[in-house]
Amino acid sequence: MGRLCSIPNRAYGKGLDPSPLREGVEEGGAQSREIARPPTPALPHRGGGSLAVVAANSLDGAAGALLAPYLDLVGVCDAGGRPKIYPGSPVIAQKLARKTDRLVFCEKHPDAFAALKARFARDRRVKTLDLDGWTALGAFVPPPERRGVVLVDPPYEARDEFARLAKSFAAAFAKWSTGVYALWYPVKDARDAADLWKAVRASGAKSALRLELAIAPMGGGLTRTGLVVVNPPFVLHDEARVLLPALVRVLELGPGAGAHLIETFGG
Repeated sequence: MGRLCSIPNRAYGKGLDPSPLREGVEEGGAQSREIARPPTPALPHRGGGSLAVVAANSLDGAAGALLAPYLDLVGVCDAGGRPKIYPGSPVIAQKLARKTDRLVFCEKHPDAFAALKARFARDRRVKTLDLDGWTALGAFVPPPERRGVVLVDPPYEARDEFARLAKSFAAAFAKWSTGVYALWYPVKDARDAADLWKAVRASGAKSALRLELAIAPMGGGLTRTGLVVVNPPFVLHDEARVLLPALVRVLELGPGAGAHLIETFGG
């Protein structure tokens, strides 16, 4: 949740460094999603009902303070103060971007691309591409800007997508080792997630952070998701230690059903 929201801010100190930033979202469909419904194991990673649950059970203290900027970005709420719409990663990135930043959104599905293109047609900072994310990842690094963030969020419909992600990341990282890469994945098979982490470690990256959140034990649909952040903002590890346990308590489908994982190297 909020996987894209905190990374650009934390990576470069939004408002402190005036130099331009490039943000890329691979597979960046622009469709907003209704979220005012109970959580469902089938869609915990897409905003789904999870965001509504978090808002309804407003987190206290440090965890609440960390989540507040993300909830503010989501925007429109119902009468009870719960967010009604999950806007999608491209819209969140657009809201975070400054005038000097540039954004590239890639989407291969024809209908999703048409919606993406229409949504951002008037924003000169945004380039929308009818392009497979795997191709784009290698084609657009390194960017002209010295700094950048890439979110890779494929559909994971093909059995080999974990392997493709690992291979594509390694190729991109070899060309641009200073960028921040955020690699989202569903945990359907723990071995796939472990292999991706091994590939990141083998890439030569100096630092990376692996985060996973589960709302129930594996085996009953998609109940666990993860995010690997390469070259993570230095505060992200400490913030994850505060936020992930709090999210588990709110989102788990029964007492003790949830879990989280935080693993790191370097940094």
